[in-house]
Order: sequence, then C-alpha cells, then structure tokens
Amino acid sequence: GDVKTVRQLMRPEMITLPRDASVAAAMRAMLEHRVGAIPVVEGHRILGIITTRDLLGQALYRLVGDIMSTGLATIGPDEPITTAYQIMEARDVNQLPVIEHGELIGLVTRLEILQELGKLTDPLTGLPWPGTLRQRAAELLQQGPEVVIVFIDLDRFRLVNKRFGHVVGDRLITAVAAYLLRATD
Repeated sequence: GDVKTVRQLMRPEMITLPRDASVAAAMRAMLEHRVGAIPVVEGHRILGIITTRDLLGQALYRLVGDIMSTGLATIGPDEPITTAYQIMEARDVNQLPVIEHGELIGLVTRLEILQELGKLTDPLTGLPWPGTLRQRAAELLQQGPEVVIVFIDLDRFRLVNKRFGHVVGDRLITAVAAYLLRATD
C-alpha cells in the first residue's frame, strides 16, 4: 500500500506549555495526559520541547523555557511517515512536532509510525519485536507503571526444525506465541 503522510497520522490535539510554565506544572501535565514530551509554544509558534528527561533533577520552580530542548527536529505534514521515522532514529527522539507555514499543527510519535508501518510484530507469531518491546517499556516507564519482562527460551528448538522440518517448527512457534499472547499483556 501507499505510505501515509505525517498529516494522516499526526495528532492535531496537543498539550502545549508557555515558556514561563514551571517544571512542576510540566510534570503535572505529563502525568495527567500520560505524555513524555510537551511542545513549548508562543501562540502557534514552537519554541522548543520539554521531555521527561529534561525535567529530571530540576527544581520545581524553574521555568520550562530555561531548560527545554531547542534546535528541534520537526517535520512537515506532507512528508511520508517513513521520513519522520528516519529523522526520529537519527536524532534519537520519540516524537516530532509537525510544522506548517511556521506554525505547530500537530505531533507524530514513533509508536504510531511503527504501528502504521507494521513493524511492531513478527508476521509469523504476532509477537512484538525487541525494538517494539523496548519502545513500549520506555513509554510505560515514563507513565509510571512498573514493567516486568519475562524471557522464554525454547530448549533444543533447533532439533525440532532438523527432525520435523520448518513447517512443523513454525507451527510449534505459533502455538507457543498464541499461548503467550493469551497469557500476557
């Protein structure tokens, strides 16, 4: 299928903060709206972005304008989402502000792009890829809940493939995966 544009995937409704908002207000907004980053704006113009990482160890009375990240990676609404993803990977950010005619019109996140691109799960098992799990864990940790990770290894699985062939091996893997999907969140 055709790759979607940022405009088709972005969220136009966003939480924003003025530059004179306090660190305490930014923390409250992030917790309340369960987001890890909030654009700092003046009118419709983006000045920077404040992330959970920026807030770590800061005094509660400090102003977000003094500690926000500037020199932002941004993207236009008519770019393909694959371009947005490449920028996020290159800049190591999980969201991009969407700018049109110099104005902030939305936000697009890495998770939404990955979901759209179908890179979230292994096509055979329907289980998430390691990168997906890392991303999901990072987002959950930013939101506060504890995360438990369980590693499961199928002992001597190679022998199943060798003796019965890959078709049977694949059936076994999908059966285990189906059980895991039912038994876990």
